[in-house]
Amino acid sequence: MEAKFNMTVEQNIFVAKRNIIDYMWKSARLEGIGVTYPDTEAIFNGLTVQGVSVKDTVAINNLKHSWSFVLENVDYPMDYPFICKINQIVGGDSLIANAGFIRKVPVSIGGTTWKPDMPIESKIKEELADILTIESPTERAITVHSVNYNKKQYDFVIETKPYCFFYRVVDLSVSNYIFNVN
Repeated sequence: MEAKFNMTVEQNIFVAKRNIIDYMWKSARLEGIGVTYPDTEAIFNGLTVQGVSVKDTVAINNLKHSWSFVLENVDYPMDYPFICKINQIVGGDSLIANAGFIRKVPVSIGGTTWKPDMPIESKIKEELADILTIESPTERAITVHSVNYNKKQYDFVIETKPYCFFYRVVDLSVSNYIFNVN
């Protein structure tokens, strides 16, 4: 597949920074965090928002810090430890127990009866290695997203997180990283 979007790393970073609040707001909404776009923007800018819980404020700030980490480390190889680090940031500040490590407990996803299998680290690393061999950055990004949305058993993005909570930032961050860096 020919790369559909041929932007430099600098151009991609510009687009990500220009849209970061929108990305954060959409990720939060997908996870059931009841914030508005203006709430997200205010929290991003360091303000306290009346009516937004401390836990939700921490979650929004963690999304901000995870995006900062990705944008500051575009030259770092996208590997298993990198993905785990993103997850550790997203679930940090006591938001999720054992953030950054493979979950050891079964989980369920609201609104569906489907339950993800227990993750197997070697399978996650194998899936990631396969995806990273894809030459086209566009195809790599599409593959990461299709792996997530088809709920494959060895979905390295979902399975590196301890619970299903907050997979979107990891998904978006990793896909953005794979897409943006040749």
